[in-house]
Amino acid sequence: MSLEKPLRLLARSARKIGLSISRFPPPYSHAKQIREYLQQMRINCVLDVGGYIGSFAHDLREGGFAGKIISFEPVPETFEKLRAKMGADPLWVGQPFGLSDSTGKVTINSYGSADFNSVLDLKESSAEAYGVDVSQARKVEIELRRLDEVLTDLIAGIAEPRIFLKMDTQGHDLSVFAGAKGILNHILGLQSELPAVPLYDEVTPMWKCLEAYSAEGYVPIGFHSVNSFGDTFITPEFDVIFHRYDGQLTHLRPDQRE
Repeated sequence: MSLEKPLRLLARSARKIGLSISRFPPPYSHAKQIREYLQQMRINCVLDVGGYIGSFAHDLREGGFAGKIISFEPVPETFEKLRAKMGADPLWVGQPFGLSDSTGKVTINSYGSADFNSVLDLKESSAEAYGVDVSQARKVEIELRRLDEVLTDLIAGIAEPRIFLKMDTQGHDLSVFAGAKGILNHILGLQSELPAVPLYDEVTPMWKCLEAYSAEGYVPIGFHSVNSFGDTFITPEFDVIFHRYDGQLTHLRPDQRE
């Protein structure tokens, strides 16, 4: 027996009391777009740059992605949490260094909450807005490498790499991207966290980020708010998904054409 009709009736009843029922992941959500993109583009390797404690990679597995995941997390204590999250997953591996446009050691600002860790300085107003205790901040020395110098060894064993590059480095994404210039032919799509409101000092504004990705042939296909302040309706950051575009529109059905 089909469940379609009972589900439609249930959804209709829910709307009458202000609720919404839909399939998971919800339509137009970040989770749905990522799941469908990885499937349709036959992505077999995801580079999780700014792996933090493994939330993004874990969500990919929950969404059915079965390919290789390489997570990069340069802060030692955070990397240990990431490694614990990997468990016994043989296709999810971690690297205890970060990525940038040059190889070397730098200091990163590490906060108690860790998800604000950045080589940039967090603005005082941002710390206050998000409840970050800057008195807990400390400087941690980390290692950075260029992606185009390390990728060959990391993807050894993947005969035809089809890569999705996810970046969440708190204002450092363009430097990560610059360090990937030598291997962009393998990167079919990417995700970058772009600022609508600068949370860090000297952060590159959104329009310049879009311009930089566009210059290398990547066009945005989805904007998803990271968080928002309900009293102002302001969304400071967006996770933006990009696809490499060669200038040719193909495979459009007649009903998609205008």
